[in-house]
Amino acid sequence: MSLFSPPKTKILFIGHDASRSGAPILLLNLLRHFKNKNQFSIRILLRSTGPLEKYFSEIAPVKVFSLRGKILKKIINLLRLNWAVNKIRNQFLLNDYNSENFDLIYSNTIVNGDILKVLSKLKLPIITHVHELNNVIAHYGQNNWELIKRYTNYYIAGSLAVKENLALNRGIARGKIEVVHEFIPAFPAVSISDCRHGVREQLGIPLNAFVVCGSGLSGRRKGTDLFVQLAECVLRKKNDMDIFFLWVGRRLKNAKEKHDIDKFLDLHGLRSRVIFTGEVDNPLDYYAASDVFAMVSREDPFPLVCLLAASVGKPVLCFDGAGGMPEFVENDSGYVVPYLDVNTMAEKIVDLTNHPEELHRLGSCAQRKAQQKYDINVGAERILQIIDKVLKFS
Repeated sequence: MSLFSPPKTKILFIGHDASRSGAPILLLNLLRHFKNKNQFSIRILLRSTGPLEKYFSEIAPVKVFSLRGKILKKIINLLRLNWAVNKIRNQFLLNDYNSENFDLIYSNTIVNGDILKVLSKLKLPIITHVHELNNVIAHYGQNNWELIKRYTNYYIAGSLAVKENLALNRGIARGKIEVVHEFIPAFPAVSISDCRHGVREQLGIPLNAFVVCGSGLSGRRKGTDLFVQLAECVLRKKNDMDIFFLWVGRRLKNAKEKHDIDKFLDLHGLRSRVIFTGEVDNPLDYYAASDVFAMVSREDPFPLVCLLAASVGKPVLCFDGAGGMPEFVENDSGYVVPYLDVNTMAEKIVDLTNHPEELHRLGSCAQRKAQQKYDINVGAERILQIIDKVLKFS
C-alpha cells in the first residue's frame, strides 16, 4: 500500500465579487463546505472585492482580477492605459496559474466572459454556475455572453427557470445543463424568540405587531417600489392592527428611485410603518423577527433570502413568472400570486393576519422543505457529482 495519498483535485473557483449578495454568499458557503470535507485543493479568483473577501481568504488563497483603488483606476483611465494594464495583468495571472496545475475551472456567474477568455489558454474544462435570468444576462452584453458560451463546457442552473431560459432564449443544449437548486445552511443557529424580541426592540416595532419582510439590494429588479405599494395596499385593507414592513438590504444610490419611494411613503403616511434597515451583518435575525416574507422581485432566479426566511419558519409569497421561487413555494409553503399582482399578494397577507394557524402551518412546511431539500449538504453533493462527471469526460 502506498504511503502517500493521491493528490486532491485542484479547482480554481471564480466569483464576480465579494458582496453580501446571493451568488457570492452561496459560493462562500459551498467553499467552506468543501474545505471542511477536505474534498478539493482550492484557489479563488474574484472579479472584484467586497466585504466578504476576508472570509474567502480564510478558505484558500485569493486573487482579485480588477485593480484595487479608485484613485489608481482614475489615473489609468485618464492616461488611457487600460489596454496595457489589462494585458500585463492577464499575463501575470496566466504565469501564476500555469504553475498551479489546476484540473478544472468553476465560474460562479455569467459575468466572467473576459476572465474565461484569458484562462482558456490553460486548456481546462470550465463549469459555469448560472444564477441569472435573461434580463441580467442581457445587461452584461452580448459579447460577454458569447465568451461564456464559447468557453463553458457544462452549466449548472440555479433553478428550472434558469435552465429554461438558457435553453429557450440563450441557445444552450439541454444536455449541457443540470439544475441544482440554490441552497443554504438550512439549520440556522438562531433563536427565533430572541430575534423577535431583540430586533423588534431595536427597530421600535411592537412585539405583537405583524411584520412583513422583504430583502435585497434595493432597485427595480428587486421590486422595492412594489414593496412600498404592497404596504399601502395591506394597510388600506387592514387598518385595525399594527402591521409593519421591513426591507433588509442596502439602498441603491439612485437619487430618483429614492425620491420616488420617499415621496410615495410621505403621500400615504407610511414613514412609521415601512422601515429600511440598510445592509446588515445578520439578515437572518431580521427574517426570524418577521412573520412572513414577501418576494416582490420582477426577476429573480431562486433568491437565497427566501430560503433563509423559510429556514426560520416563515411562509414565502412570490409572483408567478418572476423566476424560480414558485418551484419552492408550490402550494404548501406560502402563496404564488399572478405576476406583479400586488393587490392579490396584499389579500393573502391580510388572510394570514386573520388566520394564525394557517400562518404557522405554511411556515412549518417551508422550514421542513428548506431543511430536507435545500440544505447545503444536498446541493454540495449534487455539485460534487457534476464536477466528477465533467472531469471524467473532459
